[in-house]
Amino acid sequence: MLNKAPSLNEFRIITCLALSTMFILTVGCTNFSGSTDNPQDARNHLTFEELMAEKPPGMVDNKYYMPIKPSDQAPHKLSGTISFSETLMNHQVSKWGYLGEGQAYFPKFSIPLISHNGHLIPLKRGLIYLYKHKNSIYHVIFSPGSVWREPGDKGFSRASFPFTLTDNFEGISRSGLATFVYNESTISKVAVQISQDNAPKGQHLQANFDGLVIARYLPGKITDEDATIGAFNQELSRRLKIHSWRELKDGDSLHELFNMGLAETDISIAALVLDGEIYLQPPVTRSGIYPYPESMRTGVYSATKSLAAGLSMFFLAEKYGEGVFDEQITDYVTGLAKHPGWKGVTFAHTLNMATGVRGSDGPKDINSFIITPSAKYKLRAINRLEDKPPAPGEKFAYATTNSFVLSYAINQYVKSKEGDDADLWQMVERDVLRPIGIFHFPILRTKERKGQLGVPLMGLASFPNVDEAAKIALLLQNDGQYQGRQLLNRNKVRQALNKTEWPGYEAGRNRRYQHSFWLYPNLKGGDCIFKLSSMSGRGGHYIAFYPKNIIAIRFADAMNYNLQYMSSAVGQIRNLCGN
Repeated sequence: MLNKAPSLNEFRIITCLALSTMFILTVGCTNFSGSTDNPQDARNHLTFEELMAEKPPGMVDNKYYMPIKPSDQAPHKLSGTISFSETLMNHQVSKWGYLGEGQAYFPKFSIPLISHNGHLIPLKRGLIYLYKHKNSIYHVIFSPGSVWREPGDKGFSRASFPFTLTDNFEGISRSGLATFVYNESTISKVAVQISQDNAPKGQHLQANFDGLVIARYLPGKITDEDATIGAFNQELSRRLKIHSWRELKDGDSLHELFNMGLAETDISIAALVLDGEIYLQPPVTRSGIYPYPESMRTGVYSATKSLAAGLSMFFLAEKYGEGVFDEQITDYVTGLAKHPGWKGVTFAHTLNMATGVRGSDGPKDINSFIITPSAKYKLRAINRLEDKPPAPGEKFAYATTNSFVLSYAINQYVKSKEGDDADLWQMVERDVLRPIGIFHFPILRTKERKGQLGVPLMGLASFPNVDEAAKIALLLQNDGQYQGRQLLNRNKVRQALNKTEWPGYEAGRNRRYQHSFWLYPNLKGGDCIFKLSSMSGRGGHYIAFYPKNIIAIRFADAMNYNLQYMSSAVGQIRNLCGN
């Protein structure tokens, strides 16, 4: 464990190494291909004067949100609360889609934070729910950033941080950057820009936004400052090692093959996990390389069914026994008890999309579920879906509504075991995620009255970063065991990843479905035909388990579901045949 967080220079080196896959990098840190100005020469954008002005500076290369010719002088201490005003951002959008013009508004929110050793550390992590704004539709995820000094900032210090905006419905993610200058008592306006999104093409808005947000800084001592810094240091020390993709043999050609058919800006995260370490491609946005690759969070849509619902069921099977898979839905979801279609449906049927109840992800079946915020009304929408043959457990029929029913049911199951104050996902965080080094995994919950804790959707709207996705995948790859502790039920994990004779359910197009994981039985990599188990999400999100203990991660929103090129690239890294 680290005794202290890395210095700013160490942090910048780590970030640059993670980005150095396909581009020549400058010390400052990136030089995006196609850029005509060099940030080593001067700060040409986001200057002190621009951050103090009235007019937004516009879209710039992401490199200007990072240090440019920083001085060795220590930055001012930042300790207190920053309050951001709701702000209409610049855009070039004419058609907004069902989420409306609220997508153009940066949300109003306040957050306590502290600077330490070159880092900007927010005290609120995970998903910050924002329901009371006037126009904006967004919740926000605020990730750790950086602080430093530059000679041209008139004695002020400078800060930047990455953030993610998401909606209250499906979990679209918009990855942004923010920067401001500050001293002991005040801050400038905050420049923000968004040039990467997870918004599946043809279904959701993909657009750039930028703005200058009025913010107020209230200095103050942070309670338990030492504990906050200690927790952050622990978080850094538990991160998996990140290598440049270029360190792979023939990395340049593998990069092209791995992403064949996709534009670089279609992809949020692309990485391989080899021997417990990450080989990362640089996250390319419409305004250059994203300078906080370890903090880019992506809404991965239905990969959440595996990351949340599947993970939760494997945890419950280990904690309470495999009999939990045979529990009846209607014993725990009273709102569906009179529905004939849910009679006899088990937790296992629901996890495996074999309920026998009408459902799909088409507008007719899912829209009323998506747009209503509370668990009560989501269940009412599901209750209106009629029964249809065959009987439960006989046939696969994919529907995201099933995942929410399961989430509600297993949460009530946990309350029956542990008391009314128990919350399933908090137990998963405590007993599974934290032991493997995941401390802040955002997942969308329902909106409930009077601040009551909502129910995780579990069919969509989780927001992993590459480190979290890799750690969960490694736990599953190791049959649910971590450092000698069995955190997940070994048998059920092995069933999900096709390591047993359990067949799962025929899912069409030469695929099977096994406890929320997809099985592709006939993929080719190198000279091999092999079976591939994967978490999968709409748009083209994959966390895939290859032979020889290789994990491939690719989060994309181009609606490209071709796994063959990616598999061919993996097959060039290691021989996937035999022992």
